[in-house]
Parts: sequence; C-alpha cells; structure tokens
Amino acid sequence: MKKILEKNIYIILAILAIIFATLFTFSVRTDSNDSLWNFANTYKMYNGGTIYNDNNVIITPIFFDIGVIVLKLIGANIFAYGIYNVLIWTILILFVFKLVLTLKINKNIAFGISVLFLLCSATLVAVGANYSILAMLFVIIRTKSTVKIQ
Repeated sequence: MKKILEKNIYIILAILAIIFATLFTFSVRTDSNDSLWNFANTYKMYNGGTIYNDNNVIITPIFFDIGVIVLKLIGANIFAYGIYNVLIWTILILFVFKLVLTLKINKNIAFGISVLFLLCSATLVAVGANYSILAMLFVIIRTKSTVKIQ
C-alpha cells in the first residue's frame, strides 16, 4: 500500500487539491468581488471584446486569454469560471510540491507542506480565479526551474 501511495503521490495530491479547491470555490456566495469582476471581463472578451478597450482592467491580458480558452472549452458561465479557479489551484499545489522536492526534502514531508499550503490558502481559493493567483503560479514555476541545490 505504501508503494502505491508513493508511486501515485502526484495523483493523490491533485485529487486532494481538486476536492479542496472545488469545495471552497463553489461554497462561497457569488458576490461583488474580484472573481465576479474578472469573470465579467473574461466574458466580454469571450464575446469579442478587447482588453483595455472594452474592458477596464489594469492587469496583463494572459489571465483573461486563458480564461477565454476555458470558457470556450467548458462553457461561458460562472460555473466554468469556477473550474478555471480549481485548475489554477490544482496546478499551483502540484508545483509547490515539485518546488519543495527540488529542495531535497522527503516526499512525505513535501506532501505535507503542500497540503498545509493548500489549507493555509483557503481564503485565497475562495476569492476565485484572479490574476494574483496565476502570477503566483508563474513565480513558483519559474523558481522551480531556477533552483539548483548543490
């Protein structure tokens, strides 16, 4: 059993992240917040609007471009946008795990750190898909690729 768990640790972590992010994403009341604002701007782009012209935003367009792709693949609604949030968080947690492993930390401890990171960031998950979380993901991906342990 221990070998199966160790062999499939990425899958187990991804499933935990998906469950956790889904519970937090869809249990929060849709309110006038960043998530709704970002969904509205992404939806405008989905319908042919252009960033900075038709949308009053100050962040880079990559977040909205990826959001439009998700809406085209899954459907243009707030539920699909919630799935975008779950995807961002799941990938973020997997890269946190990979980053911790890069530091030559035991897999079990790295798993625990990743789950702890996920639990501690519950309020951020509830905020919904937004550029800050995507930027954090890109920073962790970049950091993971540049860390060299000697």
